[in-house]
Amino acid sequence: MPGGPVVPAAEGRLSLTAVSWRVALTAVGALLLTAGTLWGQDDAWPFGPFRMYATSTDPSGVVTVLTLERQTADGTWAETPLTAENVGMNRAEAEGQQPRLVADPALLARFADAHARLHPADPAWAAVRLVRVATVLQDRRPTGEVRREVLATWER
Repeated sequence: MPGGPVVPAAEGRLSLTAVSWRVALTAVGALLLTAGTLWGQDDAWPFGPFRMYATSTDPSGVVTVLTLERQTADGTWAETPLTAENVGMNRAEAEGQQPRLVADPALLARFADAHARLHPADPAWAAVRLVRVATVLQDRRPTGEVRREVLATWER
């Protein structure tokens, strides 16, 4: 046999082969975590640097989130939750795809299509827009000032 004969382990103890595999897998995992921390990006999960946990919001700054607004056939605009149950993608995923969505607003049609598949009884959306909502903070408390910026719009 390659690597020598397999010697049965004493009861309750791991064999040399089992210990070797565990040490090797631990070393590979440690190398991936180290490389991800030093050179990776957040999307290299679970081996990325987790920068999202390494920063904080300025106590007198702004907190920004993406939201989705839909326009129904009657022309009214309403905010809609960016959730997998509602549009097939959650807010964090949409924030990761923000550059693509802004560069190609036609991709917003996928939200309308996903909503139609997930909620066939609801009225079809005539348009979709991606909006950045910034809540202004003063000493860690919302001031009441909310800034909305339309980043991309798609119309049927």
